[in-house]
Amino acid sequence: MRLEPPLSNLFARCMTMCVAECCGIDAYDIHPIHVASYLLLYRGAVDHQEVDQLRAQITSLETNYGSASGAGGVTLEDLNQAFSEPELDGLVRKLRLALDQALVLISQAPE
Repeated sequence: MRLEPPLSNLFARCMTMCVAECCGIDAYDIHPIHVASYLLLYRGAVDHQEVDQLRAQITSLETNYGSASGAGGVTLEDLNQAFSEPELDGLVRKLRLALDQALVLISQAPE
């Protein structure tokens, strides 16, 4: 499956270790710093509608392909990676945590 923006754009911003075509998920550093950088990239401020959309997309991944789905996992073409249900659950947890921490970092940054 292919990811849609803004989640696909967030992943593109986190591709700092290599390229997905070479390393799959290992090409991505899903760190709050990269997420914060993405959230501030175009407007210099957080677009809360975009954050809501990101949260909805992450929840959709979990619902449709995580352990509770029974789907058996998913291949995310953008990331060049197949995920089992437990692996997808881990990715979802990592994304949520990085997003939450990025928002805290942004709120604490001096203006």
